[in-house]
Amino acid sequence: TMCPVELAWDELQPPQLLLLPITTRRSSQTLAALRDQPAAWQAMP
Repeated sequence: TMCPVELAWDELQPPQLLLLPITTRRSSQTLAALRDQPAAWQAMP
């Protein structure tokens, strides 16, 4: 299983790790489409 990782910096956000729930794998949405949906991600401080 591939686990894509992308590093980014947003000075308006605190340091955090954003994860997609495993259930998004069942979705037909691409990672690029999910990237534009902040509500789809779970933030870990």
